[in-house]
This record gives sequence, structure tokens and C-alpha cells, in this order.
Amino acid sequence: MPQSTAYLDIGDTTLDVRMGWSFNASIPLASITTVGALDRKVLSIGVHGWNGRWLVNGRSDQLVQITIDPAVKAKAVLYPIKLRELTVSVDNRDEFVRVLQVGWPSPNVTAMATMVLVHGAWGGSYGFRKVRPLLAAAGHEVFTPSLTGIGERSHLAGPEVTLSLHMRDVRNTIFYEDLDDIMLLGFSYGGMVVTGLLDDIGDKVRHLVYLDALLPANGQNATDVIGPPGQAMIDAANDWAIAPIPRQLDTPEATAWSDARRANQPVGTLTEPVSLSKPLEDWDLTRTFIKASADPGEADNSAFWKTARHAEASSAWSYHEIATNHMVPMNRPQELATILLDIART
Repeated sequence: MPQSTAYLDIGDTTLDVRMGWSFNASIPLASITTVGALDRKVLSIGVHGWNGRWLVNGRSDQLVQITIDPAVKAKAVLYPIKLRELTVSVDNRDEFVRVLQVGWPSPNVTAMATMVLVHGAWGGSYGFRKVRPLLAAAGHEVFTPSLTGIGERSHLAGPEVTLSLHMRDVRNTIFYEDLDDIMLLGFSYGGMVVTGLLDDIGDKVRHLVYLDALLPANGQNATDVIGPPGQAMIDAANDWAIAPIPRQLDTPEATAWSDARRANQPVGTLTEPVSLSKPLEDWDLTRTFIKASADPGEADNSAFWKTARHAEASSAWSYHEIATNHMVPMNRPQELATILLDIART
């Protein structure tokens, strides 16, 4: 905000924001629950808002978003308001965020994170539909790209769909949305996708999360990681298409809803190997494995359990379990969101 028209001050206990006669707020630092830089620009300049969410800016860029709980009293255009979310423009966005985070007295606050969640085989981004609002409500930006040929993009299925194409789907989301400092999550087959992306976008990843996911080494494809059951799926394929594996959800109604949306998986996504220039533990990022620990149909020596045991025993990993079957995002969205929010605080 230009200092000729507005004033911001981070005090010992409050953040004071004023813009002439049109906006006045004194926000207790202990009420700030998230703060983060916004990379997008806005067209409006001035004071705009409704229902607790306000934009106060003297420029279109260098925006910072702050969420507040409990809401605080403020004045906008001389009227009293309850302020729950404030987006402001500042002269140096990154420095403002850093100083405000250092000044927080509350141990429960968390900086706003950028999360990219990659779904698994036969599914789609709709699988995260119960998780997205929980993360967004905590102030985080959440992206769930849909992989070509399955889920919402099943109309693009064909023999030309490969692991490389799915990597491009996610890479393009990160590029076109201009994302950085990411929490990147791969669910199930999505572990192949996020691992294969590291050589291209590893410098943009802060946290790497495998949710009951495949973890390949350099040169391995999905069937190598899965073992004999994976090759059996390839052998049973109808030309280029592999029929969905049956997956149970918590209720027959939820299972029927999911089954209606599961699509054939192109063979090329499971037979193309990953290229990784160095071992995963050598990357400068945090690693977390989340295991679905109550799947009665899963063998004790499955690829998921092998990676889970490695992660649990390794100081290079964080490890969590959620007591449900493989379909964690649909069955236990709240428990999954809680773990991801805890990771975002680190």
C-alpha cells in the first residue's frame, strides 16, 4: 500500500491497517491463523469486500492474504464490520510475510501453503473433493490436476496416454499457475507421477508426500514396483486398456458412486519407467509416507507396505497411518487433512 494513502504497522501485539477514512482495523497477532503471499494480481484498487472478507490495496500486485480467527471488529467505508480474511498489498510482500510470521505469539498459526494433490490410477481429481475444502478453509491454496485419459478427462483415453503425459499434466499445472514452494502429494499410482517430476521441478517442492503410493527407483515402472500382480494386470489388458480394480468405500452407496466414475487405465502409464537422477533421500525436501493401515484385501508384502516399513524405519522420512482401506481421500478426508495441515506447519 502506498504510504501516502495507507498505513500498516506490526506492533508487539497487533497488526494495524488503515487506508484513509475508508478502512481501519487493529488485528491481534494471536488471532492470525494463516498468512501467505499471493502470486496473482487483482484488477480492483481500494477497499472492497463482503461477509468478512476484504481486499485493501493500493496496487494490483505484492498481495498478502491473512486469515483471522476469531473474527475482529473493524471499520470499512465508515461502517462496522467483522473481519475474517484480509488481503492487502505491500511494498515488499516476502519481507512483510517473514516479519509477520516471526512476530506471531500464537503457536497454532501456520503459513499458507501451496498444495498439489495427484490422484491415482482409474480415478480422478474428484477423489479429493472432500479434502480440498478442508485444506482451503485453513487458508491454503489447493490444486488437484486431473490426469489425461482417466477421471474427468477419460474422454481423452487412448494408447498414446503414458506416464510422461501424466507428468506433463502436473508439470503444466505448476507452470501455468506459477506455483513454487509446493507440497506435492502422490496418491497410489500418483507416486509414480510425482517421483518422475523431481528432475524437472524438484527445486519447487518443499514437502513430498506419498499417500499409500508407489515409490519407484530410477528405471522402474509401475509393474516393476508392484511385482507379479502388476504384470498380471498388463497381461489381462484389453489392448491398451486395463479395467479398474474393485475398490470398496465405507458404504455401498459411496462404493456405487465411486464405481460409476472409475475408468480404464491406459497400459502405457504402468509400463513406462521413471527417470530419477539421484536417490529420493538426496533431494532437499521433506518426505512423508501415509499408509492406509486397515485394508483387509492387501497382502502383507504389497508394494505399499514395503515402502511404509522403509519410511517408518528411516530418519529421512516422516510416517503416518490412517486406519482405513486404500481409498483414504474418500473414506477419511478429515484425518488426511489433519496430517497435511501438520506437515504444512513444519
